[in-house]
Amino acid sequence: MATTAHSVDSGGTAPVPVALAGATADVTSVNNATNTIDYIDRQIAKCSDVRTYFGAMQNVLMSMQSRLSTNPLNLSTARGRIQDTDFAVATAELARDNIVQSAGMAMLTQANALPRDVIRLLGNRAR
Repeated sequence: MATTAHSVDSGGTAPVPVALAGATADVTSVNNATNTIDYIDRQIAKCSDVRTYFGAMQNVLMSMQSRLSTNPLNLSTARGRIQDTDFAVATAELARDNIVQSAGMAMLTQANALPRDVIRLLGNRAR
C-alpha cells in the first residue's frame, strides 16, 4: 500500500500533512474529517485485534515452555524414586539372604555338634 500525504489547513498557519496508508484523508469538512477519524479508528481496532492474537499466541508458547521445562524435573524425580525403591528392594533381599545364611549356618553347626555330643555322652557312660 502506498502512503498518501495530504495537507490540512490549520486555520491560517502552514498546512498540516496527513498521511494514511492506502487511503485518502480529506479533512476539509466536518463530514470528511469524521470519515477519516472513523477510518483511523477501524485501523486501530485491526491493530488491536492483531495484538490480541499475538498475545494469545505468546501465552500458549509460554505455557508450553513452562510445561517443557517442568518435564525434566519430573523425570529426574521419578528416576530418583525408582532408584530408591530398587535400592530398598535390594537391601531387603540382602538382609533376608543374610538371615537365611545365618540360620543355615546355625543349623549346620548344631547338626555337626549332635554326633560329637552323642559320642561324648556315650564315652562318658563307658567309663
